[in-house]
Amino acid sequence: MSAWIYKIALELGGRTLSLETTVENVAINLLRLAVTQLPRDVKEALQKSYREETSEAGKTQLKAILDNIELAEKTQTPMCQDTGTIIFYVKAGAQVKHLDRIENALCKATRTATTEVPLRPNAVDPFTQKNTGDNTGKHIPYVNWEIIPGDTIEITVLPKGGGSENVCVTSMLVPGEGIIGLKKFVIDSILKAGSKPCPPNILGVAIG
Repeated sequence: MSAWIYKIALELGGRTLSLETTVENVAINLLRLAVTQLPRDVKEALQKSYREETSEAGKTQLKAILDNIELAEKTQTPMCQDTGTIIFYVKAGAQVKHLDRIENALCKATRTATTEVPLRPNAVDPFTQKNTGDNTGKHIPYVNWEIIPGDTIEITVLPKGGGSENVCVTSMLVPGEGIIGLKKFVIDSILKAGSKPCPPNILGVAIG
């Protein structure tokens, strides 16, 4: 899934209704864009891969992906049935008033987008298996905050699909293993994942 950024310039003055409504409307549009359109650089990378692919099976799969992207844009429907767990990144200016209203606006936007876009309801309790039906729940949508100078708000939405999440792995290596241990862990993880992740496969390695 793609991430989209929208910057909102806000006039200070305590107009909480205007702030909340603006954030909600922007977030709904961002969610719609994120699941129906890919950023240009991603599409160009897929088109390049299709042109350069030598395997007939690989070329067939890439063609299906490109056709699906085109259809999603034309019909304004999600390009994947898994529209993910909703994550927002908010850069908020320290001078913006009523920042406490933003998370509520993002939750309302998520509920609306679930019905209108539509998004697949993915907020499920891991123990009871109960689905809230609107993509909201405890800490869902998840909001990452960064307070910055100024009076603007920047919102990024990332619908995190489960097709890749299901094959994510984490490990704490013994310090003495070093880079060799890390390489072994990465290769073993790839082999174990096999064909489970949604194609095209992109490997990400985070070390901390």
